Amino acid sequence: GEFAKSDQELTQHLIILLSDDHPNIRKQAAISLGNSESAAAFPALLLVLDDLNAIVRRAAVTGLGTYLSHYPQEHYYHQVLEKLADVLENRCRRYEDGLLKIEICLALHQIPSDQSTERLLQLAHDLDFDVRKSAILALGSFHAQKLTIIPVLVPFLHDDHWSVREAAVTALGLLHAKEVEAHLLQLLEDPDIAVRKAVF
Repeated sequence: GEFAKSDQELTQHLIILLSDDHPNIRKQAAISLGNSESAAAFPALLLVLDDLNAIVRRAAVTGLGTYLSHYPQEHYYHQVLEKLADVLENRCRRYEDGLLKIEICLALHQIPSDQSTERLLQLAHDLDFDVRKSAILALGSFHAQKLTIIPVLVPFLHDDHWSVREAAVTALGLLHAKEVEAHLLQLLEDPDIAVRKAVF
């Protein structure tokens, strides 16, 4: 992945490896392509989101998230959001798809838009507590939408799972949500030490 940054020829080799018979090869190629500086890497990673293997699809999301962190450009955002919406609606139908949803949360974290905020708010209500936690933490960096996000995060301070409560506290802190100070102080009595540490 590090070598792929400045080597156009290596990027082309990685794109070819996205069609390898073995899913682990496709997975590693997708993750490595995320570091590429080549514009050709982006459409290749989008195509891999349609891979039949869930592990490879997850790697494609990881690669896209890395690529967006290097190239935060509007025209990339629109394409990724459209494709990720399709993946969530048509590829995430089982409880086991939680790992893919978590990677999607991390990718959406790179896209500061109303559309990604809306998608993360939906994921914050997922049955899987790890997905809820990941979505909430991602929302903590969306300062431009904080007036919308803060009221939605407050109920998660009372989630059944400690890691979701911890994530909500952390996200509200990142958003400088002074208006919920009273709610946060109540959590100094939380039974879980990680939540109490997050409050401090």
